[in-house]
Amino acid sequence: MRNHIRLSSLRDPPEGILRELRELDPVYDLHYLGKGRWVVGRVVLNSERIATARRMKLQVLENPNLPDRGTRFRVAQLAEQGFGIVAFYQFQGEPTGVLVNDVRLREFTHRREREAAFERALADSDFRPPIADSYYEEIEYRERHVAPQLFRNARSFDQGRIQ
Repeated sequence: MRNHIRLSSLRDPPEGILRELRELDPVYDLHYLGKGRWVVGRVVLNSERIATARRMKLQVLENPNLPDRGTRFRVAQLAEQGFGIVAFYQFQGEPTGVLVNDVRLREFTHRREREAAFERALADSDFRPPIADSYYEEIEYRERHVAPQLFRNARSFDQGRIQ
């Protein structure tokens, strides 16, 4: 199993870890940045992300005194291909299942917070569409005044209805 984004790297991600990440979400990638640093992200093309990545690359190229210049350039290269960072990790040796468990927890927390925020917003709002009031008034008027005139001589074929 390989990453979606193919950049030359000193190390490839462990196949088992990448497989477990992909079971969580098929767009996850795991890239080695050097010095024991790994980055997990989601690969989704986004014009805003690409524009930001290009600006990042220019900043790195124009500023030779930046710390961790190589890592910053690599992150910008990944972002330019649609990589959105989820988390950075530091490992001595290969990444372990701890990484997958952390990503799983982050995903669960993110989903739960979004749902809770939506529920709070729904509870706080007293939203009715702008036409709702006049629409409901129109329905009530028609039920009271128009419908009886239209159907005054009609027979009901509904067995359960009492006239």
